[in-house]
Amino acid sequence: EVDAELLGIFIEEAIDVLATLRARLEGLRANPAAADDLITIRRGFHTLKGSGRMVGLTQLGDTAWAVEQTLNRWLQLDWPITPALLGLIGLGETVFAAWIARLQAGQPGAVDASHLEAEAERLRNASEAPIDSAPAPQPAEAPAVEAEGQGELAVEAEGECELEGELEATPLAASPVAAAPVNESPTPT
Repeated sequence: EVDAELLGIFIEEAIDVLATLRARLEGLRANPAAADDLITIRRGFHTLKGSGRMVGLTQLGDTAWAVEQTLNRWLQLDWPITPALLGLIGLGETVFAAWIARLQAGQPGAVDASHLEAEAERLRNASEAPIDSAPAPQPAEAPAVEAEGQGELAVEAEGECELEGELEATPLAASPVAAAPVNESPTPT
């Protein structure tokens, strides 16, 4: 079981991390030489990893770790920012936004992040900085997540997420990546 109070704190922190990831990703797209943006993005996935594991969301933590390890390698080798890396970060932000939205809505299980983990592994194991992203699998469709209250996370049609004041419904199926098939088994604790 995941402690409800700790989960609430984790969700708040994750929303902040995702907002930072989005902003820094836009910074990298505008200026691929901005190494500080990549370092901050890596720290964001590190935070999701550690906080997720601390709360008992092992699968979420392991997925964040896969992305973090790829970013560590990229930074260590001082590779240039490529479309493949930007694609991985964007995919990671979208997958984690969908995951956090599920948690906010009190839905059990985890978002299927196998495509994110596979892309992170592909980039991490490359002998040089990959240029192109592997095409992400196009899942069928996922159900919408109902969420109420203040400070909810909304997934918009472009796969972006933003913090909104009050929501009545948060459609996850709006983005093909956010609509990834859902693993219905509970996340191990």
